[in-house]
Amino acid sequence: MNFLETRKNTTGLGLMMCQFGDWNPIEVTPCHLTASLSYIHDVRRMSELASAIGNEEDATMWQRKSDFLTAEFHSSCRVVNNACHHSQTDKTDETDEPYGGFWNGSHYSTGTQMSTGAALWLGDMPDDGRKEELLKGLTADLSKRGLTGGFVFTQYMYEALVRSDRTAAAVGLLLRTSFPGFGHEIYNIYEPGSTLWESWTGDSMAQWMGESSRNHHYQTSINTFLRKYVVGLTMPPGVTGWAVVKVRPEVAGLPLSLSKEIPGASLSLDTHRGPLSLYWRRFEDGTGLKINCTLPGTSTGEIHFPATKSTIISLDHEVVWEAGSPALGGHLAKKKGLVGATFDGAFVAFSTNRGGTFVFSSSNPKAAA
Repeated sequence: MNFLETRKNTTGLGLMMCQFGDWNPIEVTPCHLTASLSYIHDVRRMSELASAIGNEEDATMWQRKSDFLTAEFHSSCRVVNNACHHSQTDKTDETDEPYGGFWNGSHYSTGTQMSTGAALWLGDMPDDGRKEELLKGLTADLSKRGLTGGFVFTQYMYEALVRSDRTAAAVGLLLRTSFPGFGHEIYNIYEPGSTLWESWTGDSMAQWMGESSRNHHYQTSINTFLRKYVVGLTMPPGVTGWAVVKVRPEVAGLPLSLSKEIPGASLSLDTHRGPLSLYWRRFEDGTGLKINCTLPGTSTGEIHFPATKSTIISLDHEVVWEAGSPALGGHLAKKKGLVGATFDGAFVAFSTNRGGTFVFSSSNPKAAA
């Protein structure tokens, strides 16, 4: 990290050290932006790691660096031919005001999907109206052209859409069967795949032979999106080792009309704390939803259930949420360790003080809208 910080302080983010950039994209993004995104991600990981081992002083230091770097990424650049132009005179360090970033007044860097997705994933975008305009253009472009970035892009784009409250766009992208995308790899008429490819253009041999593998880890970061947002299994920020399990199936919270092709999902993991599993499924008549999760005995949980103000949620057959309020006084709720429930407008989050098996169901979740 010291080496990367030295290089960044020599050139600024705008000319961050790089070589390959976003590998095998259809639409090339300047590698300095990709390198900057990866560097900031690494800095954030350092803060998380320091916090995990109880070193809050280092965690705060790395978080401060992340905040500064993110602000620099979002800062303005000099524009030449409608694209950012950088020189070493643009470099900044933490004693300077951020300058020499990737924002050119209407888009980031050269305006590729990767450029926009990176900015959205990083978050903390200036409150100047740019985010909504960028999201409008990005979702329209993804719907029209599909994925144009490479494997680095894939890692960030799907999560950026969910974080930006565009889960429906992410699902639409996942289910797309035309070129380019995961669906094209599986359903194209020339060489339908049963494994992921090294390149979106694997069926056309547009890449040279050495990069046309039809069985490659190139795009497997999609598994993180499937686990965290389709199945809905993750951990809250700052938690390690599944000490707290967070269940939040974002896709289950979409209107049924948008996600009827994903009626349910499941996943099981063997953790050092014990078996961890999650299964959810919509009722066939579209009027309800069931979530069945088993948490390790030494874990606690946050179980988020898609809901509207009128949703009635039961734990087994005991009502635990009704008329917009928790109802946790019953025998089963106490036995299972439900200690709280809150509503954020889209999900009811039940807190548990122990592991075990929890079976929740509803009569009119948001998914049936």
